Amino acid sequence: MEIANFVISFIVLLFTIATFVFTFVINSYHFDIGDISILKDRGHLLLKFTFVNDSPKAIKISKVKLLDANGHIIKPLNFDPYNFDKELMNQKAKKWDLEHAQYDMAGEIMSMPLSSANPYKLPLNMNYDFCKTIDLPTVVKSDSTLIFSFYLDKCPEKFEVEFNRKIMVGIRWLFIPMFTKSFSVNYTHKGKIQNSNYQIDD
Repeated sequence: MEIANFVISFIVLLFTIATFVFTFVINSYHFDIGDISILKDRGHLLLKFTFVNDSPKAIKISKVKLLDANGHIIKPLNFDPYNFDKELMNQKAKKWDLEHAQYDMAGEIMSMPLSSANPYKLPLNMNYDFCKTIDLPTVVKSDSTLIFSFYLDKCPEKFEVEFNRKIMVGIRWLFIPMFTKSFSVNYTHKGKIQNSNYQIDD
């Protein structure tokens, strides 16, 4: 009788543990930060990384902090590559017009070339999704990926992704839940920083 009670109690214990583990799997969060790159782009540094939420629930990101080697915050630049390219093309278009204009003997402009002939007056055909600004806070839906990009004048040594509240990400010894409100990534760039391939060719 005692053996039977022990077996039943043991089965109940196993069932309780299995239920706890199942509940943990359902309620915990799983995410990954990857595809980290830093490139030279339009006279600045372009930091890009992906945040993958492969958990069954949405994750709300409240802040992304970029830090230097001394732990000081690096503020992203208010830089728009589309406006930069547009202004650059306008300058090149004016230069091209002057180089291809018709001049009289006194050096005065007689006529300007047709706008349709100026290669720098064509619409920008570049896809600017590579530097899409994500307003924070933002919600990363379940089984989805967000690409973060920041223009900087200084290369960060570390960046932190902060959540709006503590989320459960694992369990410790004796099945004690682990919670975190931020996730940090150390990134020490080795070697020469390459130029990006997002820039307009001459």
